[in-house]
Amino acid sequence: EAGRCLTEALEAMRAPCDPARVPRDEACDLTRALGRAATAARFIEGPKIDLSIDSPPGLQVRGNRVLLAQILENLVVNATEAIAASGRGQGRIAIGVTLSEDGRRCRVTLADDGDGFDAAIGARLFERGFSTRTDKHGGLGLHWCANTLSVLGGSLSLSSPGTGLGAVACLDLPLFLPLTGASAGRLRPAG
Repeated sequence: EAGRCLTEALEAMRAPCDPARVPRDEACDLTRALGRAATAARFIEGPKIDLSIDSPPGLQVRGNRVLLAQILENLVVNATEAIAASGRGQGRIAIGVTLSEDGRRCRVTLADDGDGFDAAIGARLFERGFSTRTDKHGGLGLHWCANTLSVLGGSLSLSSPGTGLGAVACLDLPLFLPLTGASAGRLRPAG
């Protein structure tokens, strides 16, 4: 089972090189995917992380569950590393989900109180090979995440008020089915 899952994950991660091969019409349980990604923060050595998730149960986004899981985990790991880089013994990651006005998309925000970045660094974060971490090589994480989200019909942006002031990752994702009526009323519109 583990071998099958690993093979499926590796194949899915290779697929964005050929967008025609990317299955992107799966119903992905966003709350479950966020919960699994949050687990990654528990296994990273370093500061104690207070992680909260504010997401309605059972919200389904359209995409590829394996790729979405990899993207969310990468963003949680990046936030955890940013907190560690700040030199503090603890930090906070807050994940929230809001619904678009038309009920067809949602926005996932992942805010951390890590080391943040200035505008010059922010302009380069999605470049292939760029990394803010001197102990890391390759710099493919954010580049891969942004490109993969684009193939899945979503987008990724990052912002920070400046060095030492934390950062916010925003994912825009299509919902599996547009929410209407009572189901849309349970979510706050994105603002």
